[in-house]
Amino acid sequence: MVKKIVIICAVLYNSITGVFAQLPPVAQALYDSAYAQDSVIVNFALTNGAQILATPEGNSFYIQWFPPAAIPNATPLIATLHGSECNAFMEFKSWHQQALQHGCGIIALQWYRYRPNPPNDYFPDDTLYSYFDSALTNINYPFGKVLLHGFSRGSARSYAIIFKDIQSGNNYFCTTISNAGGADANYPLYDSINTGVFGLNVLQASIGIYFVVDKIQL
Repeated sequence: MVKKIVIICAVLYNSITGVFAQLPPVAQALYDSAYAQDSVIVNFALTNGAQILATPEGNSFYIQWFPPAAIPNATPLIATLHGSECNAFMEFKSWHQQALQHGCGIIALQWYRYRPNPPNDYFPDDTLYSYFDSALTNINYPFGKVLLHGFSRGSARSYAIIFKDIQSGNNYFCTTISNAGGADANYPLYDSINTGVFGLNVLQASIGIYFVVDKIQL
């Protein structure tokens, strides 16, 4: 009888943890760090049917969620970047209720690497944009339909994501919400934009909702 109980427990344990067994080691480590930071919000995402997907090279992960019975590439979508020393699960939880109510999907990218020392604490702009690009390509998402959101440090980087989107010609993002994070004029990319390296009004085609005063010339 004891042996049977042990076997049942082992099967149950594997069924719970096996959900993330396919994440590559680096992405798995980031997931584990997010779980250690706040297991409640991680479990909230899992309970509500969120998928945890690795980025193409396996260095991070993103949360993908759509309302029940939704067709991903025909559903309004929120793509979001979390704030300083936070994680993608926090953004998923903050958006989930409204997204469910209004029939929107969510892609929340993990871009904090749980490393204390810059410049390796967060992923760079090109990498971030490539992660969004691959996530949207995987679901055949059309251009001009995604709402991009960034909070705090994610807000500060949202301007770079929009710039990369316009420069690439993909034009995924129709609207940007930059919440509580301005565009630092000393940031190399933003300095180049402001000094006209890429031409005048390079972000003019974007529609932004800004909760801070920023210094990018729109």
